[in-house]
Amino acid sequence: MVFEASRLRSLRQDHAWDVPELARQLRLAAGSAAIPSHVALVRMIRRWESGANGMSERYQLLCRRLLESEGHPVTVSAAAPEDVAMPAAVQGESQVQRREFLTASAAVAGFLTVPPQLARLTAGRRIGAEVPEALARRLARLRRLDNYLGGGETYHLYAAELDATKTPAREAACTQETRQELLAVLSEQAQQAGWAAFDAGWQATARTLYQESLTAAQSSGSPALEGNALALLAYQNLTTGEPAAPLADAACEAAGSRTPPRVRALLHERRAWAIAHSAGGQDEARRALDRAAVALAEPDSEPVPDWAAWVDRSELQIMTGRCLTRAGQPL
Repeated sequence: MVFEASRLRSLRQDHAWDVPELARQLRLAAGSAAIPSHVALVRMIRRWESGANGMSERYQLLCRRLLESEGHPVTVSAAAPEDVAMPAAVQGESQVQRREFLTASAAVAGFLTVPPQLARLTAGRRIGAEVPEALARRLARLRRLDNYLGGGETYHLYAAELDATKTPAREAACTQETRQELLAVLSEQAQQAGWAAFDAGWQATARTLYQESLTAAQSSGSPALEGNALALLAYQNLTTGEPAAPLADAACEAAGSRTPPRVRALLHERRAWAIAHSAGGQDEARRALDRAAVALAEPDSEPVPDWAAWVDRSELQIMTGRCLTRAGQPL
């Protein structure tokens, strides 16, 4: 029995659920079974509804189980998997998802080998610019695990990678430029480990890592990473009930106009979300969203950091909807 992904949006709306609520319900329906983090699952649902990805059999089963448990029998198409060929488009999406998962698995396998920063120190204490470049590429691969696993499952990978980088950042002989690049990678690794800890609910650990990331970013001279560290601290404060707007303001100020457009768009979005939680902050939140839109309209004249590459107009529309809903203006 095949659940038609094209019906997912209408079925969800029949329940008066937004996408995050559907993600929460699916996690509950999964019980003790392993399932991606809430943030990753929200992204997956949005890709299903947009048609960007097909639903695997596992999630089709979860959706049917969830909707039927709510008293809404689901009419599905009968199909004998061994006799009926899957449409070519669906086959293609399935193959893409399989390749993505294998890529993520390969990243884990690569992690299990000696980290390049330590291997280079074993061969000799002097390192060149190729080491931070290799570490940045490695982190980009490891970051893809977020699409499949929760923070509790990825945290130790990210934390170990961060710890391994601290040794060459502290002890290796290199040029000042290479050391600053190492500190920038270390800052990015601390942010990734902090996000995994945050996703797992380990707030004290996440805050420590975000602060460590901020210090490394300032030492590396990276306004983009400095701004993102402050924005992540602001985002965490929203969760823990502490003031977030001042940190979000500081994030945009730190980044200034010297950072890639998508980075600035991301920071303005997060500032809008923080302000939307403040009394009477609706107008300023709208202005922050407008600034994000202006930034996204600029061409990418320089490489976009991997951690901000996902920011686009669709993401801005989603954040706009969240802010307006928070302000009591969902329509």
